[in-house]
Amino acid sequence: MNIVEDFMRPLGNNGLPVNVRPANAPLVATNRWMIDSRMMSKTYMFSSTPSRNHFIESLLEYEETVQHYASLVIDEENVMICLTTKGIDTPTEVDKEFARFADESYRDVV
Repeated sequence: MNIVEDFMRPLGNNGLPVNVRPANAPLVATNRWMIDSRMMSKTYMFSSTPSRNHFIESLLEYEETVQHYASLVIDEENVMICLTTKGIDTPTEVDKEFARFADESYRDVV
């Protein structure tokens, strides 16, 4: 078969040149960090519990390392992180570093 014949032949899989399968990876977060005068927050969405749990474990290890703690809300396959520096009640550079770590950790799980 030459290149023209190959190009002209009908495609399988509903016209797609690849086999399509559902991914077993976390979903990409659809929101950005929300920042107000008191805190920063973001929700991450996952398609599997093991991926979600791996993400949470990395956050807990980071908290212990930097001695700065986030509020985590876990709702099924969603994890919401709220960051603020207690006593100041406003996001600081430490919170922004934590947010960067959370985004990088999420990308690693994806």
